[in-house]
Amino acid sequence: MSSDIVERLKNDSEFIKKVAEALSTNAILSQLGVIERKVDYLMDIDKLVWEKFSENDKKFNALLEEIHKLREDLIKEDMRHNQEMEKMRQDFDEKMQKEDMRHNQEMEKMRQDYDEKMQKEDMRHNQEMEKMRQDFDEKMQKFRTDIRKDVKVIKKTLENLSISIEDEAIEFLAYKLRKDYNIDVNVISLNIQKVVEIDIFAELSDSIIVGEIKVRAGIKAIKQLEDSITKLMKVRPELGKKKIIRMIYAKKMTPDLIEECRKRGVYLTNGISDLTHLVL
Repeated sequence: MSSDIVERLKNDSEFIKKVAEALSTNAILSQLGVIERKVDYLMDIDKLVWEKFSENDKKFNALLEEIHKLREDLIKEDMRHNQEMEKMRQDFDEKMQKEDMRHNQEMEKMRQDYDEKMQKEDMRHNQEMEKMRQDFDEKMQKFRTDIRKDVKVIKKTLENLSISIEDEAIEFLAYKLRKDYNIDVNVISLNIQKVVEIDIFAELSDSIIVGEIKVRAGIKAIKQLEDSITKLMKVRPELGKKKIIRMIYAKKMTPDLIEECRKRGVYLTNGISDLTHLVL
């Protein structure tokens, strides 16, 4: 039979056509089966994909819901936090107001205490200053009184000493002239009112003696002597025709006065010893 089929396949075109159609149909059917299986496989894959998509959608929706819930929780937490912060701010403000009030009260109390203390201190200081002023015034008054007494005593002593030393100097010069020069002359203190006062003065036949009398004498005594002579010459010019013998009588004198008197030829003595010579 197989040989018949082969023979017909070689010679029978109609048979060949039918065989070809049958084979083609089988091939198509076979291919369709393959395709169907592939489609079924793809549909299974698609189903699995959609199931995965569905599962992922559920998970995504659950995640969105969780995110939404977290967002709501965050909003609530933020509101709670803001409320707590506002409460803390209010509490802090109240506390600071109370603290400021307490601080201001303390500062006011301190200021009042300080003012009272300073007032008391000023009062005490003023009282002390017033007491010191009174004590000072009393001491100054006593000091002035004592000074006045001392000045009166010193003035009286100086007056007595001056009178005593003037009398001593006048007696000394009169004695020296009489003893050493055998000249008996009137030695005086010459006072020309409102012009000049000469401590010791003696007028000889051809000369005059003009002198200063000092307890302590320095170089200024020579200038005072020259000033006295100048004033004397203005009111008694006739005396300028006579020789002028300058004299300084002093209990104590400075070395520079001694030296200057030697240079100028001024007679300098202390009544006990002559420091320079008397030249008539």
